[in-house]
Amino acid sequence: MGNIQHIHSISEHESDTIWGLKALAMLSVFFAHMPWHNKDSLMYIIYSYLGIIGVPIFLFLSGYLSLQSKKTIGKQAKSIIIPWIIYATMTFVGSVLINHRISCAFTDLLSDYFRWVCGSGSIYYFLSVLLICQLISKRLNEWLLVTVSLVSIGLSWEYIPHNGILTRYLNPFNFIIYYALGRLVRKYAIPLQDILGVKILLSTIVIFCVVMLWKGEPTYFNLLCVPFSMSFFVILYNILNRFNAPLLINIGKISFVVYLIHIQIVGVINTWMTGHGLEHFKVFCAYAIVCAIVFAYKVIVLSFDKWHLSQFLGFR
Repeated sequence: MGNIQHIHSISEHESDTIWGLKALAMLSVFFAHMPWHNKDSLMYIIYSYLGIIGVPIFLFLSGYLSLQSKKTIGKQAKSIIIPWIIYATMTFVGSVLINHRISCAFTDLLSDYFRWVCGSGSIYYFLSVLLICQLISKRLNEWLLVTVSLVSIGLSWEYIPHNGILTRYLNPFNFIIYYALGRLVRKYAIPLQDILGVKILLSTIVIFCVVMLWKGEPTYFNLLCVPFSMSFFVILYNILNRFNAPLLINIGKISFVVYLIHIQIVGVINTWMTGHGLEHFKVFCAYAIVCAIVFAYKVIVLSFDKWHLSQFLGFR
């Protein structure tokens, strides 16, 4: 590896590419969270593979952007922690009402609430992992983090309990490799653009080989996920770097709020579309509906934002 380069500023074009990547990563999250009834179908297998690239891409981009971030703890709280708590509380209340648990003991609900917000058994594990990655990466060398993460992923399937408070999803070392790789690519100015298409070709070959080697259901907790998701990232980066995609850019800019609120809407759409011959389209339908809701919500919030509350609601 060469010497550390001067950390380059993000150009407007690269910023648009990153927003587009976030939009596609969010679509991957929908693939991961949409229930599927016919697990023997080819579409389920394809969607399962597509569903494990979103979180790695989000973490890679977070690491990539972190080297130039000047956010204080206060700004971090306003942009991430406060929206996280607000929407996690809303979705928890929705979950309690949907599952008719309103009559449960208050102490049980309070315990479940804290677990829900922290991501023990909920989608919000990503934010817990992200914040820990941000803290750890400021203290430890990226190459050390990559090594520790590979060991953690290799061991987690067999030795880390699947249930309980500290799950494999809440183990930051199962994910920090992507954050560290993002920092390394930025720190050493490793080019992601590929004029001749060689990176795209090699990435396609890697993806094909991984799929051929993979046994069982695709999961984050398999070492094959690292080359698979990062190869997908390289391909998507180069495609978006060459083509202007205004819709994806705009979706990327609201992806944080889409992530925070989508889970129960996905459940409703799954119930509505399953059994009507629309199973193959329900992921895209859910994605479009949630994005449309968030776009409309953003317009309303910004229209009445004289107190600048939008930053507390996830709109940066």
